[in-house]
Parts: sequence; structure tokens; C-alpha cells
Amino acid sequence: MMRAVLPILFLPALLAAAMFLVAAAGADAPADTVHVNDNQDVSSGSVALGLVEGTTSTSSSTLQHQTRRRRAQSGSLTVSKTVTTPAGSCPGSPSMNFSTGGPHEVKFCYLVTNTGDYPLRQVRLWDTDLKFIEAYYDVPVGDTAPSSGVYHTYQTYVAETVTGNAEAWGYPEIPGLAEEDIIQPTNKVDAVPVSAPVNLPVQRHNLAIWARNDTDDPHFAYWDDDGKVFNPAAGGISMSGMGDPVGDWRIIQGAQSPNGDETIVVGVALNSGGSTGRVMGRVLTEENAPFVVWEDMVVPTSSGSTNVLATVTQTYWWSFDVKYESQSGRAMVVWSNWSSGNQGISYSVGTGANSWTERQDITLPESGVVRQIRLASSPTKDEMILVASNDDDEDFAVVWNGTAWGDQRTLWDSGTGDTQTDVNVEYESLSGEAVVVYGANSDDLKFTTWTGSGWGGLGGIINNLGVSGNVKWTVMASDPSSDRLLCGVLTTASEVWTISWTGSSWSNSELHTSNAPGTTFPAVDVAYESQSGKGLVAYGVSGQSTITYSTLYPSGGILSTATGPSLDTVPNSVRLSADPASDQIMLLAQNTNSLLLYSLWSGSTVSSSWSNPIRKLGANTNEVKNQPFLFLWDASPLSTSSEPSRVPSSTPSSGPSSEPSSR
Repeated sequence: MMRAVLPILFLPALLAAAMFLVAAAGADAPADTVHVNDNQDVSSGSVALGLVEGTTSTSSSTLQHQTRRRRAQSGSLTVSKTVTTPAGSCPGSPSMNFSTGGPHEVKFCYLVTNTGDYPLRQVRLWDTDLKFIEAYYDVPVGDTAPSSGVYHTYQTYVAETVTGNAEAWGYPEIPGLAEEDIIQPTNKVDAVPVSAPVNLPVQRHNLAIWARNDTDDPHFAYWDDDGKVFNPAAGGISMSGMGDPVGDWRIIQGAQSPNGDETIVVGVALNSGGSTGRVMGRVLTEENAPFVVWEDMVVPTSSGSTNVLATVTQTYWWSFDVKYESQSGRAMVVWSNWSSGNQGISYSVGTGANSWTERQDITLPESGVVRQIRLASSPTKDEMILVASNDDDEDFAVVWNGTAWGDQRTLWDSGTGDTQTDVNVEYESLSGEAVVVYGANSDDLKFTTWTGSGWGGLGGIINNLGVSGNVKWTVMASDPSSDRLLCGVLTTASEVWTISWTGSSWSNSELHTSNAPGTTFPAVDVAYESQSGKGLVAYGVSGQSTITYSTLYPSGGILSTATGPSLDTVPNSVRLSADPASDQIMLLAQNTNSLLLYSLWSGSTVSSSWSNPIRKLGANTNEVKNQPFLFLWDASPLSTSSEPSRVPSSTPSSGPSSEPSSR
């Protein structure tokens, strides 16, 4: 389960400084014990140089430290936790109970007080059950009296009883010492629990990741499913370990583990010179510690290890992907290694806790530099299908059986002119069989099926729509309650059309527009409402600043077509993400001003289906195509939990073979 990232500053270990951690008011506890590096017990008080580890259960305890320059000073924090109604004032009551089922909205009140002898910087509050971190402002020397306290609040919806612990800690800022002389604090005071039984909700950990032009670090934010809004950006996904500076991420792929305790994002960014790019991954893991951070994805190789999966000469292809096995929960990351032989795709399997198997190469049925990759995971077993297209305009598929890659299938190898972004694959939700689609330099969609044990024949779909353009982009979605699939197509002539798979055949092809805003970006996406089984198609139209959308019957025929939310200017890249727990669908769309905007589809049975007005998520992605953004709904099983949403509302009291000139 994900928590917001708050960076910690690790400085040279020259002097020892204490970090003090206490919990809400509690019971009597034993006397202080302090341990130095060699684990020798010493009395509480002045502590000599060296990293210090220690615990106490006394909420008002004082741990002291000294440096070679200063006399010993004491630092201490206290924190109290109470609960009240949303309109109530702080402090609240020690507990709150409801006689009826929830969810109920409540407000938690925290009073953090610095009772030590020196100011603290980056004082932070952590609640072990609400699972959130609140970062206070730095407290420079002399700026605030050490005994001052301030209330912080956290509002959430609750539906089940729980007891929580509140903890706080801070970094000493000692007069007379430069900031760089303060090393990472290591002392802490153990938590004393405070009981605040209230109702807690089913937890949802939904998040968006996107590029911003003012920083090389991709940003992310959590979606508040109660308030229907993104909370302020939780922070950046640091690229500081990449060596040579990297530019903005141009394309982002990602996945969340089946139990929701890990999120992986993989992206491609330009190197500082702009002529090449790097593919790299970041992993967000659940830890039993206050800080959860995005870590480098470091893959072992035969010659060491690396956090750069590939160096590429073109950064506008979806040349990588990531999915999880549905049964084991292991992650699979695949990427083009940009070699021209028949082992042009590499992979690594995640074994948990951001650990990875040694990089291996996949033997492919065709040779050439792989540019486009799509990966799908079976919902019924630990199987995956990878489809790809290379610079020789050849399309092919390979199957992962849970142990190794095999069952190769060449889809198209008959000449040039293929668009490479035309390949895609999706599994049927119930049968576990799969359908692969591709264009093959034709206005008709081509396809084949995977039965779980072998490939079907190569077939063509006669669209009967009178389109003039060849298949250039394909997008696919599966209905979670049936074996139906929905495929969307953008052609070289800017036409958008869809067709439905019944579980055994294709039917109900529909032309939506002949005037898409462009063909160098995915201007269409499709999704199914998870409960109703109705389809949704969203796409841009040239010259229009709105999203146009069609709702489809479960069988695929058009139910209605209408104008959706405005994006200020014409949209380019469009992405839909269906909520597995409801009929909600998240729309992220980028416009010609490089703004990233979002709107929530509430379901076709709701009279006002799109949240309006559409809202801005990113001010400038530095892109007018590609996909520098991603939204992930919580993938964990839907069950009532003893933890609430970890998203606080917390307050103090794609492209062609030659890239267009627009990047």
C-alpha cells in the first residue's frame, strides 16, 4: 500500500545528532537506555561521538547528545492525538464511536510540541494506522521558540473500528553548527499508543504519474476517491542516481501488484545531449517504516548491475512494458535492448522487495531493432503474451509460461510500410485465452488468437466502414465480467473506429470520426465499465478543444455519442483507466499546450457522467504527443480493511519512424 514520499537528507557522518520520536500520551514506562555502536549499555545523558541507537517508552523523556564543538543539549518532542467531527475544533475527544455503519467523516487532531533546548527542522508526524506522513516547515535557529506547539489535522472517511498510534520526530538544528555538520539523527523514543476507535474505510491507493518540464523528476499524486480530486502532488520520483542528467520522461508505463503493496513505473527520457535516451524504472514498495520511497530499479547483469535498462536512439516508442503475474504476484519488465539481432528484447522478473533476476534476452522469431512492445498478463494463470514490432516492419508475438519465453509467432514480415504502433494484445477475462491485433500495412485489422496451448490462424477483419487509411494505432480493453474485448483503431488518414470481440468472433464495427487531430499520437482509447459491462470510447477531433466520447452496448454497438469535457485546446494523447471496483473511468488527456488534464467518468447510468470542469494535473509536460503520464487504480483485492485511505487532506491549524520536428 502506497504512502507519500518525503525525502530525507543524508549528510556526512561527522557528528552525532539525535532524532526524537514520541507517541501520543500513554502509560508509565521503564527508564531510558541508550546504546552506542558496540552495543555497550551506558546511562542516559551525554553521549560520546558515534552513531547512537536507543529507545524509551516515557513520553516526556529527554535524550541528550554532545558534539566536539558544543555543550550537551537536550531535544524532546511530545505529540497528542484526538478525534472530532469535520466541523469540530481541536483538541477533540480521545475516541469516537458511531452507532450506525459508515462511512463517516471524521477529523483527527494532532498537537506536536517541541519541548527541547534547540529548534528542530523538518519536524514530521506519522500515524501508524492512518498511514500518512505530514511534513512541517523547517524551524531555523531562533525562528520559533522550542516550546511552541501547533495543531495539524487529517480528515478522512471511516467505516471500521481501529486503534492508532501517533508519532513525531525532528532533525536538530543546533546554534553554532553549520547544517552540513548535522548527520542523520539515529536516536528515537518508542511509541505509546493512544486509542481513537473510529470507523475506517476500504482503502484505495490510486495514483497518477506524469512528467513536468520544470524538473527531470516525474511527479506523482494520489487520487482521493471520496473527494473526487487529486491531492497536491506528493513529490518527485528522484532521478538523482542516474549519473548523467536526464530530461523529462516522454513515455511512462506502469503496473501495481495484485495485492497493492508495490508499484513499478518504467519510462524513457532524453539524455542531457538530446541525441539518445535512457529507459529506467522506479519501484514504490510497502515497508514497515515511516518512510516509503521510490527506489531505483537495479537489474543484475552478467557483468554487474545497472539502473539503466537500455540506451536508445529514439525516445518516442513504447519500447518497454511492465505487468504482474496474476497468481504469483511477480513482476515482469520487458524492454528493447536496441540490438539488431534476434534477441532484441531483454527481461527481468521481480522477486519482491525490489529484487530482480539477472537480465536475460528473449529469442525472437524475427531480427531487427524492436521499437514497439505491448505486454498482457493472463487473469487465470501466470502467463503473459508479448507482442512487438521492429524497424523492419515485422510484427510478432512470444508467450511467457511462468518460467520461460517460447511459443513464438510471426504475425507480419511481408515488406515495408507497416506503422509499428499497430500491434496490441489483450486477454479474455474468463477463459484466459487471448487475442492479438495488428495492421499489416492494411486498412483492415488483422488478428490471431492464443488458446492457452497454441496459436490460431492469421485472420483479417473486413471493417466495412469505407475507411481509407491503414491501421496505425490500436488500443484494447477487456470486459472483467465476460470474454468480450473492445478494440479501437486510429488510421493513417485520421479515422477513428472500433470493433468488438464477442469471445469467439468480431462484430459491430463503428466509425466514430474521420477527422482525428493527428496520427503521431494515440488520439483514442477504450475501456469497459467494470460493473455494467458497457464500453466507453474517448477521442479527439481536429479543431475541437473537447473530448468526444461514445458509450457502447456490451455487445459493442453505439449507445450514444456526445461532446465531453473541454481541454482548453485540442487534445492529442488520450488515456482511459477503468476502476475495477466501480463503473468509474479516469480520463487523462494532454493538449496542444502540453497541459495534462483529467476528468472522471462516473458511469453511463449517472446523469452527469463527466466531472466538470475538467481539471489540470500537470502544468507543462513538455510534450505535444507521446504519453508522459499514467494513472493506476488500486489493484489490490477489494475488501474492508483496518486502514483508511493513505491520501490525507492534511492542513496546519508513439510516433512514426522519423520523429516530427516538435520533439
